[in-house]
Amino acid sequence: MAQKNIKVRFAPSPTGKLHLGSARTAVFNWLYARHMGGIFVLRIEDTDLARSEESYTESIIEDMAWLGMDYDEFYRQSDRFDIYRSYAEKLLSTGMAYYSDESLRIRIGKPRVIAFNDIVKGGISVNTTELDDFVIMKGTGTPTYNFAVVIDDALMGITHCIRGEDHITNTIKQIIVYEYLSLGVPIFAHLPLVMDIDKSRLSKRKGSKEIDYYRSSGILPEALLNTIARLGWSYGDKEVFTREELISLFDISKIARSSAVYDEGKMEWLNGRHMKIQDIDRIYSHFMEFTAAAGLEMKGRMSDSTWLKKAVELLRGRHKTMKSLYNEVSLYAGDIPDLKEIKIEPAVEKAFKEAAEYICSIPPDECTEEIEKGLRHIAQKNSLKFGELAGALRLTLTGRKESPGLTVLLALLGEEARKRLICS
Repeated sequence: MAQKNIKVRFAPSPTGKLHLGSARTAVFNWLYARHMGGIFVLRIEDTDLARSEESYTESIIEDMAWLGMDYDEFYRQSDRFDIYRSYAEKLLSTGMAYYSDESLRIRIGKPRVIAFNDIVKGGISVNTTELDDFVIMKGTGTPTYNFAVVIDDALMGITHCIRGEDHITNTIKQIIVYEYLSLGVPIFAHLPLVMDIDKSRLSKRKGSKEIDYYRSSGILPEALLNTIARLGWSYGDKEVFTREELISLFDISKIARSSAVYDEGKMEWLNGRHMKIQDIDRIYSHFMEFTAAAGLEMKGRMSDSTWLKKAVELLRGRHKTMKSLYNEVSLYAGDIPDLKEIKIEPAVEKAFKEAAEYICSIPPDECTEEIEKGLRHIAQKNSLKFGELAGALRLTLTGRKESPGLTVLLALLGEEARKRLICS
């Protein structure tokens, strides 16, 4: 049953673009909110005014929208400085915080054990003897992360804090702030680290590419969302998920404790699967978006939207990325290949001429799978293997030894196929 009181947040710092690692945190929070019928908050943590840039905020929002992640509430920490200062004054007035070198530090107090139950990691406890009094307000008058995040999560009613396990030390410090301010502590879920295929930690410097890299590489947002969702979460042996399936099936209790492994080859495989199963109108829309963003030329018949959409539909199942799909579509959009270099073997020549006449006798829009039966009959009648005849036709039609099946080729080339066969 949906729980309307569930509220989670994704809180990126606008000091860089959205990359794979931080996108995983966003996806898990968004999926949990949507699965539970709760609220998903996007909070820009821009208290570091010197390093924060509006262009990064805009790119983060754009990348999230491209992945299909919508949010219900939006905040900027830079709009909330007065709130943080008022809470800092409360701690100062009660002696729970003190000034040191112009910074305001929280007083840890007597040694004690701070414990909490983590949805993913289980029970976690730390003795405060391992902590020093930490800064909550800098000398510049701006809050530190561990202070601002507590105030925001409490005032915004965040029920679950879902983030990377590298934040566990921060969580202990934040619990102290929650206690000192008598604020309700949210439920924590610390996600396992994402590792590269060689088991080293995935980071901005190593493997964790920015989301716009995948966009420019011709990866579908549905496939990337699918890939990211599988980094630490699973549903049996199922690999391919639509957006709707991810929302329906996501279960926060099924997040693995062990590190997730990112495999770019697996991601491309998933992209190929999504290229096959997505609605053709959506695939065509993504294709046009990709080619425009990449500045790719619309060669020959690619300027004919009717032909282009047909070509995309016929060829998409052969490719793992939009980039490779574009490369093949462009092969069949151009002029007749130079046929002077193409030689038909004498043993195939008679059957080839019969096949050419047969193909030319059938209207282009009637080239269905039935045409292959006719071509197989011609090959058999001339004591040839079908592959020998098909190879000669393929070479004449494309100038290449490899291509899609003849039925697809003839549908792609249309009247152009007749011209190429006649010229031969």
